[in-house]
Amino acid sequence: TGMNPAFVRKRKNDAVSSPYENSSASRPSVIVNKLPKDDEDLIQATMMPWRISLCSAIEPLDISSCPNSFFRVLLSLQSHIKKFFISELPLVDCFSEELLDLIGEGTISELTFLHIANLYDRSSKSIRFSDDLIFTAEDLVNKYGVHVGIVRHLFYFLEQFQKTIDVNFDISIIGLIAGCVFFRPDRGSAVPNGEDLAKQIQIYDKYISTMRSYIERYRSFNKDLLTEVLLMLTSLRELSIEFKHQQVNQGLLSALVKSMNNHHEISPDMIQQLTLDHQFYQN
Repeated sequence: TGMNPAFVRKRKNDAVSSPYENSSASRPSVIVNKLPKDDEDLIQATMMPWRISLCSAIEPLDISSCPNSFFRVLLSLQSHIKKFFISELPLVDCFSEELLDLIGEGTISELTFLHIANLYDRSSKSIRFSDDLIFTAEDLVNKYGVHVGIVRHLFYFLEQFQKTIDVNFDISIIGLIAGCVFFRPDRGSAVPNGEDLAKQIQIYDKYISTMRSYIERYRSFNKDLLTEVLLMLTSLRELSIEFKHQQVNQGLLSALVKSMNNHHEISPDMIQQLTLDHQFYQN
């Protein structure tokens, strides 16, 4: 099972029996059904923009206000994903542009970490954006101020991801994971309501169903793969929340330091926004 149709043996009843076989004897079929056309179309329509986003060069943004080079790379990567993946996703026409922006803001961190999982080099334990742009766990903590707990969580996820998924061979599965991440309807205040929520749930369920069918068809030898993929979705969600929570805390700390250095109070609007952000990422 799990082979391409061209290599799958014919059914016993359609084959010519050898002289030593009973032609009337029943024999279990080894035919594996092809995927429905709508599943194949969804796989291709999701996989191609994800592949393009991985293969295209990331254009660095001119962000003079962000001195931290690692965070500049992340912001550039997020812009890259929005341009090459999110805008080209199938079924996005079902939602308004405003709602897509809202969903995109809620999912961009997870998509960013999923993209990074394809750039992780297990041999050197580093994230390789290019030959000149390489980050190790020690770099992120000591040079760029990323919280040590988040770095441990991130590199553990990257290791587990590449132990489970072949990033060169399983691009279709990774594309489906990215589709699940974007359309998963559990974003707190970012979740649409009413008819839009029903559409989002329907699309997400379709992605999960297609993922299950694809794994049964092409990866049937790995009985635990679907469970492991679903666990990855949870890990991505947790990692994203931790990372955003740190960003909010750093934003509040930076505002306090800047206020103390300039000898003036933080504006009430800034305090309110930082508080709302903190409450959102705590939920």
